[in-house]
Amino acid sequence: MKILTLALAAALLAGAAHAEPPTVSKVADLPTAFDDLGPAVQSLTTAEGRTVHFVDTGEAGFRPVLFIGGTGTSARAFGMTEFMKSMRQQLKLRFITVERNGFGDTPMTPGWGYDDYVAEVRAVLDHLGVERFAGVAISGGGPYMAQIAAAMPERLISVHMLAAATQRPAGDMLCKLGTDQLTGIMKSQVQNPRTWWGFGKESPTRQIPGFADRAYEEGARAFFVRGQMGDPAPEVAEILRYCGPVADISAVKAPAFIYQGTADPLVTMA
Repeated sequence: MKILTLALAAALLAGAAHAEPPTVSKVADLPTAFDDLGPAVQSLTTAEGRTVHFVDTGEAGFRPVLFIGGTGTSARAFGMTEFMKSMRQQLKLRFITVERNGFGDTPMTPGWGYDDYVAEVRAVLDHLGVERFAGVAISGGGPYMAQIAAAMPERLISVHMLAAATQRPAGDMLCKLGTDQLTGIMKSQVQNPRTWWGFGKESPTRQIPGFADRAYEEGARAFFVRGQMGDPAPEVAEILRYCGPVADISAVKAPAFIYQGTADPLVTMA
């Protein structure tokens, strides 16, 4: 019986080895262009001589959307939302992201602040011929979006804040720390993208195939792509920037939408 079983197994394996492979669809003509891997980072030199980096999905006729990612992100962070690319294209939305000081391809300029970012965003939008736009901010992008809204209320179509606030809460412990203390806290986080973009087991991002790996790649880009070797200085400066006064958005008339999760432990409903 044992010999018969072994013989049968050998016959089955031999048959599998010589089985016909699945049919491959025929390609009529070789493609004449490559599929894209996402929009490339572009650069623009402002009148002040500063080089600004930005991303533009570039679809002609689509509604322009200024996307501002969370704290410590590069211009390519927008790609982490492309798990809904089909919906974005169905809605005819063109995403534009302007990189912030010290992250990704953009060297850190000491003393850079919200007014500088507003000027850089304005320069990019003008360069692209975009007059009116919608604004979408995630998490730490919220304070920047508030400043944009305050400075350009007449150009806004609508504002969308996703798990975002306009400044750190009053009395926030991080705002009471000095630069050296914050550097000590942030250094180990920004130097390890898996830590910086660590999601708990219950995170809904676990339902998105490949999201964690894409997030780790974003962390590597934001803190290492220029050879800056995980310098925490841009993130420390950004945290302290969040502790400043809130933007005056009294002139904003565009509709605003707040999207918040009640289970979010980082950006709470309060």
